[in-house]
Formats: sequence, C-alpha cells, structure tokens
Amino acid sequence: MDHSKRTLVGSRRRGSAVGWVPCTHLFKGSPKGWWVQSTHPTGFTLIEAVLSMLLVATMLVAAVEMVGASARARVVEKEQARSKELARQLLDEIMQNDYADPGPSPVFGPESGETRATFDDVDDFDNWQETPPRTKSGAPLPGYDGWRWKVKVWWADPANPVVSSGSETGLKRIRVTVTTPTGKETTLTALRSKESAYAKKYEARTTYVGGVNITLQVGSETGAKVVSGVNLVNQVP
Repeated sequence: MDHSKRTLVGSRRRGSAVGWVPCTHLFKGSPKGWWVQSTHPTGFTLIEAVLSMLLVATMLVAAVEMVGASARARVVEKEQARSKELARQLLDEIMQNDYADPGPSPVFGPESGETRATFDDVDDFDNWQETPPRTKSGAPLPGYDGWRWKVKVWWADPANPVVSSGSETGLKRIRVTVTTPTGKETTLTALRSKESAYAKKYEARTTYVGGVNITLQVGSETGAKVVSGVNLVNQVP
C-alpha cells in the first residue's frame, strides 16, 4: 500500500455537531470508506423547540376557550327554555279567567282581600309578582328557587294593540315576565278580547277543550323539559 497517497478525512474539529456520515475518500487499495463527523445538525435546536411549544400552547388555549363557550351556550339555552316554560304556564292560567269582574262597574285590578287563589278575571293579576314561583294553590314549583315571575295588564287599543289605553276598550294586553337567578328576563305577551272564546257562557254545564299543551321530558332532570301549547279559538265541547 502506498501510504503517501492516502487522504486523511477522519479528523475532528472542536465544536462540530454530533453525527457521522459516510465518506468516499479511500486509502489506496482499501475496500472501505472512512467516516467523518457531519457539520450539519441532525436534531431540533433550542429555538425550534421553544417555537413548537408556543404553537402547541396557543392551539390548546383556543381549544379550551371553544369548549368553555360551548358549555356556557348550553347553560343559557337551557335557562331560556325553562323561562319560557314558566311564563307560558302562568299566562295560560291568566287567560282562562274572565275578561272583567261582573257587574255594571268592574274594578280594574284585584279587589280588596283577593289573592291569586281567588283571582277571577285577567286584570286581577295586574302588578302581581311572586318569588319563588308557586302553583295556584301555593305549593313551590320544584327547581325554581331564586326565580321570579310578575304580571302587568293594560287596556289596549284595538287598532294598534301595542299602544295602551287609559279606559276600557274591550281588549287587554297581558305581559308575563320571568327573571332567572342570574337576572336574565324572558317575556311573553298575549291579548285577551272581551268577545273571546273564554267569554262564552254555556246554558248547561259543559266540558270542552280550551287548549292543548305538549310536554317533552328528557330523563329525570328538572331542567330537561320543554312545554309548549296553544289556546284554541274554537272551543270544542
């Protein structure tokens, strides 16, 4: 072997990166190649690692915020459904009363000594409110601690029912407002005419269908219930 023609390629340099790559420089007559240190890095640098961590952290924060927003939206939606259910329940109770007190000089609002259990016309509920909501007999409604409902009744202009009147017009506007423990309000409004189906007087004792209600319950949770209904214009005996 002619050692004078060999090429030295395996020497180290201070500060070179770790890693070896094959070299094509051969000793004369040798079947194998030398291996030398590579001067190119084969792993992540500190800057690359930090940037990767920042990217992952940003994506994680965004994902957590989306999950939190979705959970809050479900809570609000559930609360709104319960509010509407409660308001509709009270509004149905009011609508089934007489339009006004009998007699030549009916009083607008409750008479002295009247309570919800003895209210007999729609305007008896004017300025009435209750916390927490109860049934007409006075039993608390389960699952509604901290809730409040209130009622306001006006005479309404038949030509424009959203306009209130200071005297009898033959039409009353009834507004029921339900307030949740968090302070959010839900309002339902209905109109009651002096000549409505509820004002019919039957000559004999009659059982008739005055409205249809539908209740959907999912599981046993109190809040997982939706109630909807409609008052029938043409009451069917």
